[in-house]
Amino acid sequence: MISLALIILCFFPFVQNEYFRPSYQVLVRKRNSLGDLIDGHCYGNVIQSRLVLTSASCLLSDSDFVNGRELLKADELAVSFKGEDLIELIYLVGGIDIYPQFNFSSLDNDIAILRLSTQLPLSERSDIEWVLVADYDFTDSPLEAGVESYIWKISDGENIYPGYGVIHESNLVGIISYGLPSKNKRESNLEVRRPNRFTQLNPYLSWIYTIIQNAEIADIQNNNYSASLPYRQRKIAEIVEEFVEPDAVYFPDPANPIKDDIETEVEDLTDSETGKKMKTTVHTF
Repeated sequence: MISLALIILCFFPFVQNEYFRPSYQVLVRKRNSLGDLIDGHCYGNVIQSRLVLTSASCLLSDSDFVNGRELLKADELAVSFKGEDLIELIYLVGGIDIYPQFNFSSLDNDIAILRLSTQLPLSERSDIEWVLVADYDFTDSPLEAGVESYIWKISDGENIYPGYGVIHESNLVGIISYGLPSKNKRESNLEVRRPNRFTQLNPYLSWIYTIIQNAEIADIQNNNYSASLPYRQRKIAEIVEEFVEPDAVYFPDPANPIKDDIETEVEDLTDSETGKKMKTTVHTF
């Protein structure tokens, strides 16, 4: 267990679109050789202005055979992000980080992070704010029978694609992904699968935050730094009031949010004139 806080995100209520999607979530799209968008059956979760957390299995090529599947390349992927006016904005993927222990066959450790070519326009959204709060450790899967579901409330018939963020008390604690498919006894190809696995994020926090820190440092070095740490939604925002779903269920904010400042030294950044190390302070609310 590490002391760093886990990503805290609140729900984005009903949006008039082909599907329901919280504000922190993007749609991961595949692209063909011409650059056209051809698929959108996976979600991703914004954890930094250039970083999107998703399932590694979402990045596997299409194949009827497990052994024939390969990871897609960055130029074969893009994400759709909702702007201030709720129009879908397309952002290209510039790089991919797959969790080192991801297993192609069993789909264990099904975690990946997409690095976008450009920053998402998070500062233009009036319904979000930045926050870091303590992590959580689940003992029960929200997909198990008899366990209360922590998944965001959606309408009947709505698909929960792989990469869908699982929320508990306003905390992003895991993602939904595909479990190991069963093999058809009469044919060699695999049966059609549905998302049925809950991957808890707590064991991967160190890996996730190392990538976030590197992205933040790179933005500072390139003079592109902006407040882009994990965020939560402001329910009082006009965009929320306009599209709120009457029957939507909101989980309460944590009773005791962290209020201290966390100071971390950035070892490889120094003031060119004084030679002193620079410090960055993350403010929590």
